[in-house]
Amino acid sequence: MTKVAPASVLAKQRAGDAIDQGAASGHMAPDEVERKVRKALDDMTPENFDEIFRQIEEIVSQAKSETDGRTLREVVRVIFEEACNDGDSTGIYAQLCLKMLKSTGPEIRDESLKDRKGKPVAGAELFRKYLLGQCQEAFERGPEISAAHKAVAASRRALGLTQFVGELYKTRMLTIRTMHECVLRLMEFDGEPDSTTVERLVTLLRTVGATMSEDAQGCLLLATYIQRIDEVLLKCDSLPSRSRSLILDLNELRKAGWKVEGSTNGHDAALTSQAV
Repeated sequence: MTKVAPASVLAKQRAGDAIDQGAASGHMAPDEVERKVRKALDDMTPENFDEIFRQIEEIVSQAKSETDGRTLREVVRVIFEEACNDGDSTGIYAQLCLKMLKSTGPEIRDESLKDRKGKPVAGAELFRKYLLGQCQEAFERGPEISAAHKAVAASRRALGLTQFVGELYKTRMLTIRTMHECVLRLMEFDGEPDSTTVERLVTLLRTVGATMSEDAQGCLLLATYIQRIDEVLLKCDSLPSRSRSLILDLNELRKAGWKVEGSTNGHDAALTSQAV
């Protein structure tokens, strides 16, 4: 009887064949896509934002000849990782995602994913689906930190992830339902959470507070979050002074209508006047 190779082996063989064929036709392999996107993002500033977007858009364009959206998926993954690693620039990364969302045409598709009508997910909806998948996976497992990373680096990346997710919500790429799920995950604690979790929770609410408060549902959710924070955390005698200060500042920010003077950071400030 002829032995049939396991599905995993066949999949690897097909992937290898695809890479070989891609190399022959000038189609970039995933590792080359990753390298080029990371280089472009390393060079990105508010001043050359449009130029960097065009470079990445050109890379994504090869997905038009694919049926599995692998190039777009890889680009989204790299952008997400870089954004989480650079908490000071999450706003500009969110604007980049928004611009890419709007520019991803229906010819880019993933035939392994189907919409409600049974058709392949394509275009902007595919970009959004890939991005949402990254957000959900990262929040569920927590940011990946290698053993070589120190605790400070791990905390910084966790905060970057939280800040970026908040910025994505501000652009309306993420729904209020998704944001609610993220907040609830950070509030899943019995007793006193660690200081990093408190800082992530406060950071997320500071980031999305003004946007969420624009409608009745958001206002109600914010009130519920802060009530729980006040009742559970502020009443905890062992809460570190820094965590307590962050929570009190959050309360003051809410009372001020979520308006923070000079809150726009360097990278983001130059983008506020640009049409995206």
